[in-house]
Amino acid sequence: MLAQGRSLSVKGVDSELKDFRVGLTADESGGLLKLTADRLDGELRASWPNLLSDPDLAASLLEEATLQGRFRTTDLPLGGRFPAEDKPGVQPTLFGGRLNADVTFGGRLGRPVIGGLLAVRGGDISLGGPFEAAPGGGSFPIEPVFDNLVVRVEDGSQVRFALGEIGLAGEGSLDGALAALNLRVPLQVQRGRLQLPNARINLDSGLVDLNFRGDAGYALRIDVDLEGQTSLTARRTADQFETYQVDLGFRGDLLDPNGLQITATADPGDLGQDEILALLGQRDLIEALAGSALRGGGASALRDPLYQLALPSLTQGLTGRLAESLRLDYLALEYNAFDQALVRFGDSLGNGFFLQGWRQLSEPAAGPARYDFRLSYRLPFRRELDRFRLGFGTTHDRPWRISLDWSRRF
Repeated sequence: MLAQGRSLSVKGVDSELKDFRVGLTADESGGLLKLTADRLDGELRASWPNLLSDPDLAASLLEEATLQGRFRTTDLPLGGRFPAEDKPGVQPTLFGGRLNADVTFGGRLGRPVIGGLLAVRGGDISLGGPFEAAPGGGSFPIEPVFDNLVVRVEDGSQVRFALGEIGLAGEGSLDGALAALNLRVPLQVQRGRLQLPNARINLDSGLVDLNFRGDAGYALRIDVDLEGQTSLTARRTADQFETYQVDLGFRGDLLDPNGLQITATADPGDLGQDEILALLGQRDLIEALAGSALRGGGASALRDPLYQLALPSLTQGLTGRLAESLRLDYLALEYNAFDQALVRFGDSLGNGFFLQGWRQLSEPAAGPARYDFRLSYRLPFRRELDRFRLGFGTTHDRPWRISLDWSRRF
């Protein structure tokens, strides 16, 4: 028997087998299946001598017929979505890449043994969700057994999700029967980024360990050990800001709500871990908003903190891109009850020097527009003395100003 066609597709998979050709021959001693297509070829041979006359043919074939075969692909394009059909409230996970495979088959027809290699090049997964719980194990008429099937993710692969993306590469294995499948793939992080509301974290090293245990209640873990860096700007005094270089560590199980531990250290070192994480989460603005509401005063009492919270948030996309174009650490639109709307900027020049400033956006009814521009230098002392700052600048009411500041965060 022979079948052929120009393309063959599977639901949920965008890729197609092109120019495929399927041949099947069989007699009383066995059968042979041959499949060829663009970038794929292979054959599977079955042996069932003296079984066709058995009154319980199906059971005999599953128990006694043997298999031997091999299938190979070369840069076979793969792409699709999971789940294949739209479901309310579920964003599909999209996948793509190229598959290089060399897979072998052996054992009995009812329990074929699968081994070899699955290698993905240029893998690109865009995670959707939420993910449904995995179904429990069950019995199957034909239950494949995976025997150290190597799963390799090659350089240049990436996983994208709502808060960023991570480039990964590594190698693991697939083992066990289909009803108790075990998959472990430790992946090295090659690059990555996480985009928080007011900070971008660059990931430059680490490990993502994907571990699925079908023999232990279908347990899935994604253990991470990641290192990242970011910079953030915090207010030191009423009118001065400091840019901190922050090192972050992420360790634990991503799928466990209490399993992920985050560590953070900053340079200069006068920010504690809780303060760093609070600044990354915009705690000050939220507390200002809540505090005004608790103190009362109606809409007028809420106006200033609402502007303070909304103005930076609504304009962050524009100002963030502009700051990146101008090579600034930050550029922000802010609001306070005294100065009203203002623009603020800052840039770390290296070796302890920092340039920062702000200016009112509208001309006041009386007097000139308020502004403050200054160049500051963090004196190269240790411990408490590293909080001294030597500054030189100009303001709306002083043509030049020299200052020596010391501050401490409480």
